[in-house]
Amino acid sequence: MAIEVFISYSHRDQALRQKLDNHLANLKRQNIITSWYDGDIKPGEELLPQIIEHLNKAQIILLLVSADFMTSKFCYSIELQEAIARHDANQARVIPIILRPTDWEGAPFSKLQALPTDAKPVTRWKDRDEAFLNVARGIRSAIEDLQTGPSPNRNYDFLRHTSTMQRTIEFTIQPGDVTLADAYRYIDTKNGIKAHYALFVGVVDIFDFDYQHIRQFSAQVLQILANEAPNTQHLIMTIHGPGYGLDEIEAFKAQLAGYLDALQRGQLPLALKQITIIEINPQRVQRLRQACEKSLDDANYATRTKNRWSYRLTLQQSNDKFNKSSSTTRTVERVEIISAEKAHVFVAMPFMKEMDDVFYYGIQQPVHAAGFLCERVDQDAFTGDILDRVKKKIETAVLVIAELSGANPNVYLEVGYAWGKERPTILLVKNEQELRFDVRGQRCLKYERIKDLEDILHIELRKLQDGEIV
Repeated sequence: MAIEVFISYSHRDQALRQKLDNHLANLKRQNIITSWYDGDIKPGEELLPQIIEHLNKAQIILLLVSADFMTSKFCYSIELQEAIARHDANQARVIPIILRPTDWEGAPFSKLQALPTDAKPVTRWKDRDEAFLNVARGIRSAIEDLQTGPSPNRNYDFLRHTSTMQRTIEFTIQPGDVTLADAYRYIDTKNGIKAHYALFVGVVDIFDFDYQHIRQFSAQVLQILANEAPNTQHLIMTIHGPGYGLDEIEAFKAQLAGYLDALQRGQLPLALKQITIIEINPQRVQRLRQACEKSLDDANYATRTKNRWSYRLTLQQSNDKFNKSSSTTRTVERVEIISAEKAHVFVAMPFMKEMDDVFYYGIQQPVHAAGFLCERVDQDAFTGDILDRVKKKIETAVLVIAELSGANPNVYLEVGYAWGKERPTILLVKNEQELRFDVRGQRCLKYERIKDLEDILHIELRKLQDGEIV
């Protein structure tokens, strides 16, 4: 089976990338490799999901290094970091290819053997065909090594502990695929899925499953496993909350705090070695990783591991009950988990994939910058009548933001209810011709690009705060 090769490069090096691709033709014709780069994305397809998908499938990742590659925020901050994370987890082989002279000392890939031989830049060779031949032979050698040696494993990242009263976690986020509260079932999957065992935990009604419940839930999972399956070595969980409208960043922080609570109390399986949060949406993975950085980079109990997206979390365990005066308890509280009193903004808009960037980048970011939670209600996530859920969220919101593009009737219904409850409201639209009913006479913020929307909302929210309207 052909090995998939992912090529990360700056578009300014397009000509050199094409030259390399020509020299890989023989490997392709022999069905030894297939190669992929962002030029293979078809018109109309979303860029980031395609790039992340192929980056996570590749067994070999080529970094075409130049000054432009090092300058590119996308190449360096997204593709390179993901590549190194997969290399460190033994999930892929990363090979730097030095195209042009540049300073790459101390870069995340500087520990790796680079091509061409002696890391001599391709453009410094008298004959560039000789340089690319040297690179192609190096790639062939790496493939032979992969085929004869241990294959990259698919394990996720790491949770470890020490034998003393101090426990250490390496915490990471990776992409991937009971009805009574407090009731649970721990079952043998009989190889029905890759995990040998599955734990089902009952929670309160989803309408009431808020951030505090998420925190309690993640701690409860570890406590149940400590009692029922103390030999558990690896725990995999998903993020709870965003799928039914809670603020995804705060939901993540709440879940992390629950792990810290259990770690500090010593209420987790003694044999536990790994813990992983998985998420199928690659864009959410990136957003949660950024949230992870903001929460943990300055925390005195967290240090990065070699895998960029893993953290080693170290807390002293309390011998008995939670000691509210202990320094470690104060440390946990500084994870900035929201309280039930923290104000939220309700967003009325259709739950459609093509609107995700509008919500997460155009609306959520300025709302977070203003210090509010950003929530909405996904009608597809609930069964039965969800009107009470929507009404409650609107009634308790400090502000309602409504995206009216497409004239979705549910959005207009929510706007009408917000007006009836005298909630401050911001109306957004891309095309004013789409406005319906009496909304045409109201002030609407018009935008064309998502960046424009983000800037407009920053200004509007600041005005509302300065006027003490929110």
